Amino acid sequence: MKIAIWMVVVGLLFSACDWLDRAMASNELAECPDLLKQDLLTPHDEAIRTFHTLDLGDQFQVVICGSQYVHPPVLEFESAFAGGGERVAEFLVAQLASGVDDLTFRDVVNVFSRMQRQGTYDVGTEKLFLQWLEARGEAMTNNGWREYAIEVIHELQRE
Repeated sequence: MKIAIWMVVVGLLFSACDWLDRAMASNELAECPDLLKQDLLTPHDEAIRTFHTLDLGDQFQVVICGSQYVHPPVLEFESAFAGGGERVAEFLVAQLASGVDDLTFRDVVNVFSRMQRQGTYDVGTEKLFLQWLEARGEAMTNNGWREYAIEVIHELQRE
């Protein structure tokens, strides 16, 4: 039984490395910061410490790339980013105001949800902002992601 488990673990590691090689060769990760590319090979605590040394723009890129280009998604950076509270919330509002695609909008909504759950920023008190978020979410073109984003926004409105 132990041999079978190790075979599965080794297979998963090889497939993760194979995926990383293919993604880098196809330039899927070309725009992503090096921290994200190295995350599979870096101990979790070390990657998070490094993440916190980055400026907000680079942290945002790590969060977006970790969610959109890595499979399965690397979501630990969302939590670390959400820990920045009001400072990160203001940055995200500026990103939304400049216009973002639907997947990035989804990821920003996820960060706001994490802020709410972590208690680092009370998004639920921002009623006008939440109404704007909901309207923007309704404009998403992918039905599945639209439903998901709207549900997360509704959860924020209830809290």
